Amino acid sequence: MEMRDSWKIIPKKAEMEKRILPKRETAILSFAVALIMLAACLGTMPVCPALTPPEGYKMVWSDEFSSPTLNEDEWYYRTWGYSPWSICLPQNVSVEDGKVRIALKEEEYEGNRYTTGGIITERRYKYGYFEVAAKMDSGAGWHEAFWAAYSKNRIVPPELKGKDHLEIDCFEHYGFHDPYRFSYGLILWGNPQSSIRQGNISRDEKRTSDSLAGDFHTYGYEFTPDYLNFFFDGELLKTVDTRLAPQHEEYLWLTCVVVKMDAATSGSCYFDYLRCYQINLDSQIYKDRRDHFLARIDEARGTLASAGVDLWIEAEDFIRKGGWQIQIGDDWMILRGHTLENPDSETRDLVARTMIPVKEAGRYRMWVRSRDFAENSPGRRQFRAAVNGIVSSQVFGSHSREGFAWEDGGVFDLPADLLTVELFDSSQFWPKCAKILLTTDLDFVPDGPGGYGNVEHRWEENRLKTAFPEE
Repeated sequence: MEMRDSWKIIPKKAEMEKRILPKRETAILSFAVALIMLAACLGTMPVCPALTPPEGYKMVWSDEFSSPTLNEDEWYYRTWGYSPWSICLPQNVSVEDGKVRIALKEEEYEGNRYTTGGIITERRYKYGYFEVAAKMDSGAGWHEAFWAAYSKNRIVPPELKGKDHLEIDCFEHYGFHDPYRFSYGLILWGNPQSSIRQGNISRDEKRTSDSLAGDFHTYGYEFTPDYLNFFFDGELLKTVDTRLAPQHEEYLWLTCVVVKMDAATSGSCYFDYLRCYQINLDSQIYKDRRDHFLARIDEARGTLASAGVDLWIEAEDFIRKGGWQIQIGDDWMILRGHTLENPDSETRDLVARTMIPVKEAGRYRMWVRSRDFAENSPGRRQFRAAVNGIVSSQVFGSHSREGFAWEDGGVFDLPADLLTVELFDSSQFWPKCAKILLTTDLDFVPDGPGGYGNVEHRWEENRLKTAFPEE
């Protein structure tokens, strides 16, 4: 679940400010940073104004790149790229005028068309606020990024091998981007044995009025056990719910590769600093921030309860998933059906089933939250749903809107018993289901992602009532 906010990091002297808001530094810059700014004023290179982290965060490490060479005790060179497009070489990384310069070269090297570079921190971080100032190359084809990953180059810490893990992309300036936009997001990578399909938990683009190649801009992210905030030039772009995400330490990467081969020409990108801050997660300041952002996340979920009895069923909790797979999607975790239509597919591969105890008999309206696309084959990703052997007349995934939306599945008379709930992949064309609601409030219409799953899932084979028998 994700949300946006227009908060900015603002001056501390604004006494009316709520203390959980990020604030702009008004104290005098340190002597080293002041020297860098003085050099910029003397015409060496523009520098982005220094920002401070959200209140309560304390700096634990930084590199202002004020030494004449890279501190190789703190940094590790990226040494791989995307062959045969580009390869990263240590000699393409240098320190100039208090900034790291990554040279972007159109040159042949061991079968690669281009050479570029990148650096990775020797230290790992879990929670905190992390910020860089960066200046992009103005040419097309290059992919500059500040991101966090669990590996250093391709070396994976032993405790994380074979486990689901996160990638935090504070910014990615894609090769097809112009100088006025960048992408940012959060990716879940699943291990090969996991039932979870990898994909974006969150992915967005930011359009800017100033060129990202014309001057330095700041990019930051705040990662906590509960939420992830993305910042650009002090503005809070987005908040993402991380309560269900893997929690682990990560290396910080400042890199560039080629992803659009024919467009790239030689150039440079620059990083002015990397600053790392942490907060006491037991402090009242953090608890206030957490409560604020979680309240806003939950508010963005829409109405969480009706006037009746609500049974919120998370699709990924189905006990028997058949050929359906758990996938990261716009509504956090979802079930996705088959990708290619196959007339020989067996019914057991097309049906996902679970069983839930209904404690109060009555008339329940079914709502199903499904994914459709307004322009990319609208209404094509269809599936059916059934409760206790009775199939809804509604074909889900056919609302023809962009993204997830609720579809009315009609009214069911349900006994107080252990009941079967089923999804049938009727299209075999990427159908996606995020959630099901059964409610006795027949006039209630859910909005947003809705409430959290509140039903027990259990299986008793002898009480199964199926609408889609296995053949």
